[in-house]
Amino acid sequence: MYNPPPPIRTDRGNEFAFRTMSQRVPENFEAVIERNPDYSTGIKTAIRELSASIRGNAPIALFAPPAPDYETWLESCEKELPATWLQAPWLFAETLAYRKLIDAVRYWESGRDPFLPVKEEELAGPGLRNVFEASLHVTGSPEERIAQAIRLSLWANRIDLSYRESHALGSDPGAQETLVTDDTIHCVPLLAEPGGTVHVVVDNTGSELAADLALTDHLLRIRNRVIILHVKNHPTYVSDATVADVLTLIRRMADSADRGSAARSTQSCANRLLAAFHEGRLRILPHPYWNSDRFLSDMPRGLQSSFAQARMIILKGDMNYRRLAADAIWPVGASFADAVCFMPCPVLAIRTLKGDTLAGGPPDRIAELDSRKPAWKSSGKYAVVQFWPGPSADTTISRTP
Repeated sequence: MYNPPPPIRTDRGNEFAFRTMSQRVPENFEAVIERNPDYSTGIKTAIRELSASIRGNAPIALFAPPAPDYETWLESCEKELPATWLQAPWLFAETLAYRKLIDAVRYWESGRDPFLPVKEEELAGPGLRNVFEASLHVTGSPEERIAQAIRLSLWANRIDLSYRESHALGSDPGAQETLVTDDTIHCVPLLAEPGGTVHVVVDNTGSELAADLALTDHLLRIRNRVIILHVKNHPTYVSDATVADVLTLIRRMADSADRGSAARSTQSCANRLLAAFHEGRLRILPHPYWNSDRFLSDMPRGLQSSFAQARMIILKGDMNYRRLAADAIWPVGASFADAVCFMPCPVLAIRTLKGDTLAGGPPDRIAELDSRKPAWKSSGKYAVVQFWPGPSADTTISRTP
C-alpha cells in the first residue's frame, strides 16, 4: 500500500528547503534582471516585487487570468492557500514561484526565455563538449555502452545552473564512495532488449542534456526502440530543458564548424538523433504537468496510460525525484519500491542529491553519512542510481551499495 510521509515544507522544519526558498530562489530571480538588462521597467519591477515577496514571507497569491494554465494552478491554490512563501509545501511554493516569474516576464506573450543568457554561456563552455565527447566514446557490448552512458549522465546532473554549489563540483564523480546506491546492473538488461518505448524525463539543459542525448543515442541503436524525451512546458528552475533547448543543442552539434575527429563524432550523433526525430523514433514532448506541483502519484491520465505501455521510465535529476517520491523525508528503513510502487512500469531514477528526499539505499551507509555529514543529501556531491522493475516483477532486487 502506498503511504508516503508528509511532504517537506518551506519553514525551518527543513533547513535546505527554507534556504532554497528564502535565498536561492530570490537570488535566481534577481539574476534574471542582471542577465536581461534590456527588459522593460515594468518587467524589472514585477521581478523585484516577486523576489521581495518571497524574501519577506508574504502571503502567496496566484497570478491573474487569463493564462493557459490558470485553471490548473487555481485548483492547486484552492488546496494550499492561505499560505505564505516560507510556510507552505515546498514543491507547491517553489514551482509556483517560478511560474509567477514566467508571468512577470510576460513569457506567454513574447516567447522570450528569461534564462537564455545563462543557458548560452553553458552551451559555449568547454565542459559541455567534454561531457558529450566522453559519453560518445564509450566502448564494449551494447549493455556495457548503456551502463557507461548512464554513469556519465548521472554525474552530468551536477551541472545545475540554479545551484552553484553543485555546479562547482563538475561532472567528475571523484571517489567511488560518492555513489551511494547503484542499480545499473539490474536495469541495463531490460534497456538492451530490442523493442519497446523508453521515456526519459530530462532535467537540465547544457552539459547534462548533452550526456542525456548521448545516452539517448546509445538506446536508439537498440532495434525497434522508441525514445520519448519529456521536457518542461515553459522555462523554469533556470536550466530545466524545454523543446527549444533540446532542438538548439542537437542543431548546434550538427552544425559544428570544427572538423576534428571529436567534432565529426558529435555531428554523426546529432545526425542520427535528427534522423530518429524525423522517423518518429525520437520524440520531444512538453507537458504542463512537469511545471506543476503535482506528484507522480497524481499524474494525469494521459501520462499514466502512456507510461503503462513503456519498457521503462528514466527520471533524471532532483526535482523529478522529488515528484516521484512525494517530496518527503522517508525513514531510513524504507525501500525505493515503497516510494514508487504506484508506477505502472519499471522506473530508473538517476540523480545527484540536491535535496533531502531519498527513499531506499544501504541503511548502514545512510546512517553513517547522516551522523558524519548531516547536510550530505543536499550537497550535490553524492548520487544514486535506483531501479524498480515494475508492478509485474516478482523478484526482489538486491541493492548494490
